[in-house]
Amino acid sequence: MQRRRVVPEGRRGRRGRGRAPDPVPGRPDLIQLNLPPRAAAAVGRPFFVMRGQADATIVPYIRMTGSWEPYLMELIADKLPVGGTFVDVGANIGIHSMLAALRVGPTGKVFAIEASPGTWQVLAENLVSTGCPGAIAVLRGVWDAPAVLTFCHVPENHGHSHLSTTGYQRGQTFAVACESLDSLVAQAQLSRIDLIKIDVEGSETKVWQGAQDTLQRFKPPVILEMNFATLRDNVGSSALELYQAIGASGYNMKAVMPDFTLIPISDFSEIEAVIARGFPVFDLLCEHSG
Repeated sequence: MQRRRVVPEGRRGRRGRGRAPDPVPGRPDLIQLNLPPRAAAAVGRPFFVMRGQADATIVPYIRMTGSWEPYLMELIADKLPVGGTFVDVGANIGIHSMLAALRVGPTGKVFAIEASPGTWQVLAENLVSTGCPGAIAVLRGVWDAPAVLTFCHVPENHGHSHLSTTGYQRGQTFAVACESLDSLVAQAQLSRIDLIKIDVEGSETKVWQGAQDTLQRFKPPVILEMNFATLRDNVGSSALELYQAIGASGYNMKAVMPDFTLIPISDFSEIEAVIARGFPVFDLLCEHSG
């Protein structure tokens, strides 16, 4: 039976309602993404234009409302300095990476990682359009160690595409080469990391375990998705395992709410309480305690 990811209203965006205009006549693949106030102020523009992919979720929603996860947009803008470095694991078509590229500017870097070749091509084109010379798209899966794994590309919802090690598969499947984030960061010779985002549909625990050198060296804030269902179904992990791995690395956690508030998390029961409030999928802001 296929599982549908439930996305609460707040996660899909509360600001910027009203259909976004077609940004370029004759280019139906282009969409306009309106920015929430703090993000707009941080990059000096109210919106940006990007290339989308044909699916039934992200692009139609942006066309209908003009926005996408405005609370994450503002958090990224708040945490990233001009000239900083942003690492995006599971970058998809680059919504958050584009904002980061505009924020860090010509002296900064964006290291956006995507495992699906078709999506990676769109990501690369979107990053080029920002004019940030340090923004690059990396075609690779991210795991805790080098591996060749099954990737499931979901055409109707690219955001649901995922690595699979449990046999749970949907969409188009193919093999992808994976490396640890530590290895990729070392290859890129990054000298600073100011913010990491991890949204990989269930592989979050594995990505975290393969990023220990990076986390302890740079101690960057990390925005990470918490999704009980994808952790379990796609890679056989669990929310508790992910919670424990984050804590063992010396990181504190706060749940990022769609109303732009942060809820401190000091016990796993508080993770479960957020779920009980009607948020089966939400983001954690993880910050090093040192």
